[in-house]
Amino acid sequence: GIREKYPRQHQAVVDYMKALSVCEKSCSDNVEEAACLTGKMLAEIFVCREDAWASDLRQMGFFLGKFIYLMDAYEDIEKDRKKGNYNPWKPIAQEKDFDDRVRQILMMEAAEASRQFEKLPIIEYVDILRNILYSGIWTKYDRIKSREKETRRK
Repeated sequence: GIREKYPRQHQAVVDYMKALSVCEKSCSDNVEEAACLTGKMLAEIFVCREDAWASDLRQMGFFLGKFIYLMDAYEDIEKDRKKGNYNPWKPIAQEKDFDDRVRQILMMEAAEASRQFEKLPIIEYVDILRNILYSGIWTKYDRIKSREKETRRK
């Protein structure tokens, strides 16, 4: 199975699930803490073997993992606030410039992931991968913003 074929990656996921549970139970106010956990997990998944590209792949996975976690938390902020669930954005969600800060942080994470991607010697499917990295990962953000506009109109 997966555990035998990819023991390092499997262990990264197991360790991540445990650490994330601890982090969420402690209700950490540190936006970076849970995001970094996701980044570390994805970093290990991105590295299929320890070779010349492992460092760049690990960095790309790390920043993309942070982006994914923070984007997901941003989408869920209202639901989590109503239900009392953990969300790393909660401590700053009521601040006036919250949306701008989130966008800025997400842009930094995406930029770092993209910077690492551009170091890789990818030839096949590079246009599709660039499209995903530079545009596709923002689809959820655009959907969130559209919903907010629609809600304000009503």
